Amino acid sequence: MFRKSYLGFKALCGDHHPLTLQVWGNMAFTRMELGHVDEGEGIFREIVEVYRNSSNGGKNIVHCNAEGNLGTCLLRSQNDTKRREGMVLVENAVRDLREIFELGDTHPWILKFQSVLESSGMNRTQT
Repeated sequence: MFRKSYLGFKALCGDHHPLTLQVWGNMAFTRMELGHVDEGEGIFREIVEVYRNSSNGGKNIVHCNAEGNLGTCLLRSQNDTKRREGMVLVENAVRDLREIFELGDTHPWILKFQSVLESSGMNRTQT
């Protein structure tokens, strides 16, 4: 379903349209949840790169969310190096969403990433 939606939005709106990226991210999350962590990681890395290139080195709020989603995916990896990278990405996403974008502790993205950190058992910082 997500693949068809993604291809439809891509054809109608273009590769980097926010709706295309949103559906693409949903597909990546679904693939990750189904145990296809490497596929989810690949998609999330491409999404993060799109946001990085479009922000001229800065970050926007959806870029932070995308990096946190990539980190969430990496925390499910069997590779310790990827898990450590994932932890850093999720911790940074929480920090940036709070400090730069002033999202409160009850914002759904903050709650999502806090839950991911707590369930990972790898949370190094107090957030």
